[in-house]
Amino acid sequence: INLIGWQLGGPRPERGLRTLQFTSLGFDVSCEEMFSTWGSGGTLVMITEEQRRDPERLLDFLGAHRIERVFQ
Repeated sequence: INLIGWQLGGPRPERGLRTLQFTSLGFDVSCEEMFSTWGSGGTLVMITEEQRRDPERLLDFLGAHRIERVFQ
């Protein structure tokens, strides 16, 4: 919660971005992706494991869904 609060309270927080849920939901970083997106009024876009692991399909997905932010 402190990390999310810090991210949203920064000097130039990005609001309302379309964010790809890139990490597995079993990985703790997925919470950062979700809560920082929702806390800033953004949209969280889900992807299948098959799309995530195939570079060509991933690039197609990013463009088709107008993804603006990806956590890495």
